[in-house]
Amino acid sequence: MEVWIDNIHPKMKVGLEGLREVALKALPQTNEDGCRLNLILTDDGFIMDLNRRFTGRNRPTDVLSFPFPGERLPTEEEIWGEIYISLDRAVEQARDYGVCLEDEVKRLAIHGILHLLGYDHKTDGEAQVMRKKEDELLWGEPLC
Repeated sequence: MEVWIDNIHPKMKVGLEGLREVALKALPQTNEDGCRLNLILTDDGFIMDLNRRFTGRNRPTDVLSFPFPGERLPTEEEIWGEIYISLDRAVEQARDYGVCLEDEVKRLAIHGILHLLGYDHKTDGEAQVMRKKEDELLWGEPLC
């Protein structure tokens, strides 16, 4: 599994140290050699447009995950999934949670990967399971 990261935010750049490694740490259970995961760092306007088009919610969100290719496992060179992260949301959430921006971006990447792996947070129980898994995958990551 390869992890490609692209920052398309028009104004903000963020340190990407450790982001690829954290994503790979969340992915070993996939066993899809040769395919890739795309992580796209963007702004509120871009992610709001995606959120409106694909979920019907006309507001920005922190992270959106899109699985590919759907009903079958990807073959070599195919995209396993794409995760879009709003750096604008990440800045606010990092401030609210008292963490650095890079750590919040890592958490959001893991959150998106867990969605691709079938985790959800529609109920309190699901949210607790998902948050515990996020914490497990981030455990040992140094804070900024």
